[in-house]
Amino acid sequence: MMSRPSAASSAARMLMAMVGEGLMRASRSEMNAILAPLAVGLICRPAWHTLAAHVPQAGDGRMDSYAEPMATLGDRLTAAREGAGLDVAAMAEALGLRPETLEGWEVDQAEPTASLMGRIATVTGVSPVWLLTGQGAGPKDDSAGAHLRAELADLRRLLAEASARVERLEEALSHG
Repeated sequence: MMSRPSAASSAARMLMAMVGEGLMRASRSEMNAILAPLAVGLICRPAWHTLAAHVPQAGDGRMDSYAEPMATLGDRLTAAREGAGLDVAAMAEALGLRPETLEGWEVDQAEPTASLMGRIATVTGVSPVWLLTGQGAGPKDDSAGAHLRAELADLRRLLAEASARVERLEEALSHG
């Protein structure tokens, strides 16, 4: 699924085409129509969006569904917080923020600064790359972990039963 190009990337492609065809023939209003979205995109775009565009896309099997195009930064912030077992108030306190600020980020009303992204990753135990892209070390999926722990407990119980049975058989053979 391809994402819709931003106004800035569309403007950049248009600008490159015009350079190839002779930019000097463009009127002042055409230049403004092209350069304004490009400038806004370059100046206002948070640094981690630019970084995320250049990060290799390699998951490690931990909650990779957050890498899908529908998952937002807010979705990943919520998943990271919940995966760390924190409520909004506790995470906001750990970051030195008001809970309302964190809630705004989680519903994509605003975004944290690049420096806060690193602190969020540290507090929640996920990689900064996962927060940005959904790829890499994200929060552990506790439902899968609970299932694996239950299966491991069953295997340990079966092993203990088998060990006791082996001991009884060895004892029976040694007395026989």
